[in-house]
Amino acid sequence: MAHLRYGPVTEGEEAPVSTDGGWDSPRLSEELEFTLQPGGPRDYAGATDGPIRYVSVADGGGVLLGYLWAAQEEDAAGFVPRAAVGGDAMNAWVDWTMELRARKERDLTPVQALAELSDGVGHANYGWVVAGSEESATGSAALQELAGQ
Repeated sequence: MAHLRYGPVTEGEEAPVSTDGGWDSPRLSEELEFTLQPGGPRDYAGATDGPIRYVSVADGGGVLLGYLWAAQEEDAAGFVPRAAVGGDAMNAWVDWTMELRARKERDLTPVQALAELSDGVGHANYGWVVAGSEESATGSAALQELAGQ
């Protein structure tokens, strides 16, 4: 376990260094506080118990990254990354969330957003919708189970 002396560094002293040779600071272990500010981006709800439509998303090599979904009766949509894919799927989640956010800003319904995103939208970094992959599920929780979350 590393032992440090905390406090201001005075002239002639070096910055705090742990006994195991790494640099350490109390700032690295402080609890972070987040405060929601009004006027943030508009998003679809991220979960629903109602029926959804979803499509598979794969990268250029054919690796299934996750599922893009839209609620049929509610204002909810999202991307569920496949747990087995790891970081690439999580990176895809960020980009697909941004794509959905852009459609929400244009006041598209979730189903309209899914249809638009299924029509050739994508990128080498976050994949494309697999043609002919649209299916239905009973809710977003069922899709999370399918993705291994």
